[in-house]
Amino acid sequence: MSADSSCQPIDPQDIAAFHRDGAVLLKNCLDPYWVNILTQGLDFIHDHPDGMSAGVNMPLRIDQFPAKHSPDLQHLLDDSPIAEIVGTVLSAPVRFYMDQMFYKPPGPIFPSAWHQDTSYYNIEGHQVIRAWVCADPAPRDVSIEVVR
Repeated sequence: MSADSSCQPIDPQDIAAFHRDGAVLLKNCLDPYWVNILTQGLDFIHDHPDGMSAGVNMPLRIDQFPAKHSPDLQHLLDDSPIAEIVGTVLSAPVRFYMDQMFYKPPGPIFPSAWHQDTSYYNIEGHQVIRAWVCADPAPRDVSIEVVR
């Protein structure tokens, strides 16, 4: 499936930045249809916690493998342009490993301590990428930070 027409083209400078810095910010890569599917799926998961939900009724909630419980999220993983976008940036084929949901309600929350997410993956290699996809706009002061 090709990237949505609303997606800004991924230019060679973005790809070079990713390979140089280990991260790149790409904005507006999903058209409103996919953002709506993501929002519906996340709302469903939020309202239906399961045994893989941590922090239910806490300021930060984390769910492991939410697409297994949400047809909308599974549709997003299977049919959206996310994998193609990731593969373009990575310059390699993509193999899906896992999905997670991080839910933070509006309002102040303590920032997460600096940490390295890849340290707990049960995989090896240098071509591991984590695609963060936000359903809501995230102002700079509450968005993810990446250290080169």
